[in-house]
Amino acid sequence: MNDRLYVVLELDSFGSNTLFYSSNHECKNKDDCAREFAINKAPEILRQPIIDYKSIATELKPLLLAAPSAENTDLVCFDSNENIRQCSISTIYGECKSSDYLTEKKKIIRSCDNEKYGFKKYVSIYDSGSFSTFNFQCNRSLCNGHMTMEAVKNIMFKYNVTKTMEGRLKNNSLKLKLSKIILMLIIICLLLN
Repeated sequence: MNDRLYVVLELDSFGSNTLFYSSNHECKNKDDCAREFAINKAPEILRQPIIDYKSIATELKPLLLAAPSAENTDLVCFDSNENIRQCSISTIYGECKSSDYLTEKKKIIRSCDNEKYGFKKYVSIYDSGSFSTFNFQCNRSLCNGHMTMEAVKNIMFKYNVTKTMEGRLKNNSLKLKLSKIILMLIIICLLLN
């Protein structure tokens, strides 16, 4: 089996936060994959603690979001060599980014993105077992540095989003709980088909 887990937490200055979770599952028996997923994954998912994404967002916002009045006014970011680079000024918008390729032994990639500016900043984590990344985007000056990366990883671990302090979700270990009612309805529908 090759399970892939993906979590995105979007934050914005207006108080709207979104937690997105996706689990892709490949099974041995292609004729009855949905049933296999329900039987193998449902008990594990039901045992997971509920994620308090509002508290996570409350702790992440000071690290990742500038006050709305300060957005994109003289934003500087680290590059991958730890040099400080101008990212945006009042007429050119930008955001700092940081990507840690957890399964590869290379340094963290840090950059400025002037092309995809938006109001939402995010933390995204992907883990397929053999490949894993931990990324975030922010708009505070120098927010994409090493200390911020560690702080964001600590928060995600503290609230059981990740299984390890390094930021891994690991296959079959995402500490995210779906609503029991919805999950039970899915299982019942799958078993009846």
